[in-house]
Amino acid sequence: MNFKNIFLVVSTIITIGMTGCGSDTNSNATTNRASALQDLTGVSLAPLPTGVTITAPTLTATLVSTIDTTYDVDVDGNIPLSGLVVKVSYHSDRNITLKGFISPAFTINANKTENNTKGVSLTLQWSNVKLSAGDGYFDAKIVPSATYHAKKLGLNASGYTAATLLYPMDHNSSVQNSSSMGQLDLKVIAGIPDRNFNVLTNGQYEHQFVYMPVTNTFTGRTWLNNNLGAEYADLNSPDFNPQQQATATNDYKAYGSLFQWGREADGHELINWKDIKTGVSKYGTTTTKSDNPDFPEFIIGDGDWRVTPDDTLWASESSPNSVCPAGYRVPLDPNGAKDSDNEFFAEFNSWSSQDNRSVLSSDLKLSMAGYRNKDNNRFVYVGLYGVYWNGSVNGNSSRSIYFGNGINLLDTSSRAYGLSVRCIKKYKSAKKKLV
Repeated sequence: MNFKNIFLVVSTIITIGMTGCGSDTNSNATTNRASALQDLTGVSLAPLPTGVTITAPTLTATLVSTIDTTYDVDVDGNIPLSGLVVKVSYHSDRNITLKGFISPAFTINANKTENNTKGVSLTLQWSNVKLSAGDGYFDAKIVPSATYHAKKLGLNASGYTAATLLYPMDHNSSVQNSSSMGQLDLKVIAGIPDRNFNVLTNGQYEHQFVYMPVTNTFTGRTWLNNNLGAEYADLNSPDFNPQQQATATNDYKAYGSLFQWGREADGHELINWKDIKTGVSKYGTTTTKSDNPDFPEFIIGDGDWRVTPDDTLWASESSPNSVCPAGYRVPLDPNGAKDSDNEFFAEFNSWSSQDNRSVLSSDLKLSMAGYRNKDNNRFVYVGLYGVYWNGSVNGNSSRSIYFGNGINLLDTSSRAYGLSVRCIKKYKSAKKKLV
């Protein structure tokens, strides 16, 4: 990455115990433990073996199901027949095989389905699973009797609880002793889910991010309101608030992930930001280059993380390694540096100036997370400059833009650097009309 100009200017999991996903849309929406037990009359749940406990008294699985004509948002929040995986934490005093389990069925209220469908029921299930002594996780599934399509919400609507499922927590668990039972709530919320929201990467749901759209009234272009991976967008964070954007250019809860150009969201990009200057990657680094990494480590030591360069990986919304939600893509620089059609420059040029105050007063409220070095894995210029990828290329490098201290410049950057990504809604370039 060429930062010469700067020197000229200045010498993830299904949530366990998650709360705050939005209140129910009506007073009868929350299904509490007592009403769930009413459906269990005459049912006897097999307790867990002595010495085995499920350590999470509450679990929350979340679907994003949204409809909005203004922003052309249509997200089908559904559970397919194959089920939705839930990570369940446990403690065992020995190695043991836990017998399979199927909870009593919970029938979804028809008004909580998209097409007012009656008779769809859910169960929580796990097959025989080998547990190792100590603490760990095993996979369970929420399995529907027929594909469940959750009732869609408007973007600003409150969420609702669609179902409650019970499970044993130890060898004393029983329906008669309801306080000994664990409770899983299936919640439905509004927003635009991350492309990998319900995709397991590295054995976890580690991309459960939810975004909102914002439109620049000057350009007419719609963007996501936060960087990919921002803390405010993280469903599993105590700071989760998908409506919240950066409160300062060095608001580290808005920094988000740092991607290598063209690489999938496979975990390499995930950063735990400790403060305005300090970030710690979730995974380590490797010098092993790969065209299709099957590992989440950040690839360092060369200008490209791939063995064979590929210019098409982020060229459009349908590109092979697209990281943006459906209908969105990485911004493009179709006609070269400082062209008026450059999507980031069009955004910047709509501001009264390029200082920090204008960054925060804009619709995007871009934050300045700096970048991650391709050679030594250092985090550079954190809190001082914003460095964002474009989807376009320039030779063996890719286009980027950096800004801060009154400047914004298009640049070319080696593809192995880690930079921020802000997604833009695809549009018909001839008319600049959103589609």
